[in-house]
Amino acid sequence: MEERKKVEDTTGLKKYYEEHKEEFRAEETIDVIEYRSSDLGAINRVDFLLNEGKNESEIEAEINENSSLKLSITRQTYEKEKDDIPAGLFDQPAGAKSDILKQSSYHRILVIENKFPAGIQPFEKVKSQAITKYQDYLEKEWLEELANKYPVKIDESVFSDLFK
Repeated sequence: MEERKKVEDTTGLKKYYEEHKEEFRAEETIDVIEYRSSDLGAINRVDFLLNEGKNESEIEAEINENSSLKLSITRQTYEKEKDDIPAGLFDQPAGAKSDILKQSSYHRILVIENKFPAGIQPFEKVKSQAITKYQDYLEKEWLEELANKYPVKIDESVFSDLFK
């Protein structure tokens, strides 16, 4: 019984996604590796190592050799026109890196990992959003079904007696 319900939910979710694809449209996006540090010297070294062709793990090992707090490396996804990153970065190919970007209390370098054109996002990329929207849709349908099955009838004479 449980397994059948899971299959029905998965099938229903994918059907919902197919019928509502326009809700999952996005502008051009890029996936980046962000190297961040409050130490300008460390970021300058990251810039040099990237130019030397070093990979993420080699850079992290060298910069954080004495302190794991010197450099933070994260992966981020940015959407064109929505996120605050240099506009020219979207014109660069995968593998390109930004200049050193100064933020309020730290410096960072962004390296483009992947680029995705504007359009409808693939199911796997928006699966969690699709699940949320599908659950909201199912709940709304269920409430409408209950309202139709059990209509609310107000006895006006009893109702008016309440407010006398």
